[in-house]
Amino acid sequence: MLDTIAIDQLVVRAASCMASGDYDRARLLFRRAFELTRKALKPEFAAATNPLARTVPLPRQQSKASLELADIRHQCLPPAQVRRPQVASAQHLCQRQDRKRCRSVEPPIVARGRRSTGKSQRAGLNLITDLLNQARLLESERCFVDAEPLLRQVLMLQENLLGASNPDATATLNQLASCLHNQGKYRQADELFRQSLTIRQASFGEESKEVADTANDLGTLHYELGSYREAAAYFARCLTIRESLLASDHAELAEVMNNLAAVHFQLGQYGQAEPLLRRALSIRETSLGPDHLTVASSLHNLAVLLFTLHRHEESEPLFLRALSIEETILGPSHPRLVSTLDHLGALNMSRGSYRAAVSFYSRVLQIETQMESLTESGQGSTLENYTAALRKLSCEQESTPLALPAVDLAVPTA
Repeated sequence: MLDTIAIDQLVVRAASCMASGDYDRARLLFRRAFELTRKALKPEFAAATNPLARTVPLPRQQSKASLELADIRHQCLPPAQVRRPQVASAQHLCQRQDRKRCRSVEPPIVARGRRSTGKSQRAGLNLITDLLNQARLLESERCFVDAEPLLRQVLMLQENLLGASNPDATATLNQLASCLHNQGKYRQADELFRQSLTIRQASFGEESKEVADTANDLGTLHYELGSYREAAAYFARCLTIRESLLASDHAELAEVMNNLAAVHFQLGQYGQAEPLLRRALSIRETSLGPDHLTVASSLHNLAVLLFTLHRHEESEPLFLRALSIEETILGPSHPRLVSTLDHLGALNMSRGSYRAAVSFYSRVLQIETQMESLTESGQGSTLENYTAALRKLSCEQESTPLALPAVDLAVPTA
């Protein structure tokens, strides 16, 4: 017999633990709710869910440094294809919200199903809820490998109970594609995103928000694969739909404008990228305030574009403003500062301000030596810039002893 009251109490307690940050306790409670629901199912329904009905493994631990680097990768423009030391590397594509690729249409904790259906189907819907809650908990901890089998099971159940075109099923299909994307399984993710796009076009209409969201996800995927023209087409479609549905100052417009600008940047279409970046910056300043970290990303992206066009006088104040926001929010030694500092060093080198360049490059080296995931070749590139700036400065002031900043040049081991 299905004890719905006991199961609901477990889910409520798990949600409370998750909200307070006690993820281990939440995971245990979700497991208990899942097991109670599964055992109460009819035999034929339990058999359908058996292949993937297993205890959720504990999440794999990731280093703090690796998560910080992942955050940087999703917040800024892609690397500029230019030679160093004259031009430093740019950061990567800005993506979703303070994007996590795993966009969820539903809230993190899902209300349990109360549909007027048979007991077996109600049990199946409750099992879907429990599995989704566990999957989202794992995704919030970036344990995508562990979340994948749960999402596959949810999708199978939803398609059997609700049909493949059901909005909940298409949302799960999109979420599973995002989960695969986060694991680097690009071919599988592309196939599922395209399947989701086809279903959503038929179910919601060609100009729906759901179609726009999936188009944005496909654009991001193809951007990372280097298929820039395909990415541009998906981002342009997403922007067209969102402009027709959302207010002119909506944050999601700024997101896709920045994404489309990043593609134009990679294709060398700077004239098309600049107005998009300026519009994105304006929207974010209005909606988030002038000192938000996402505004710093927009400032950085626009500055990178202007720097690439050798419009240094315009790019410098944008870099400095972005740096000020980043230092205030993240502290002076956060890895996210590297790109901004690196560009400021290159900018000062280009105009002969070698002492300022040395100062910026020395800060980059100090941050990079603290980054556990840094490769030796990456630090070597910064060291070349730093050494070049020192040589220029010493040639200018041969008769004046230099008080050089102390920098630990030891390369960290893996």
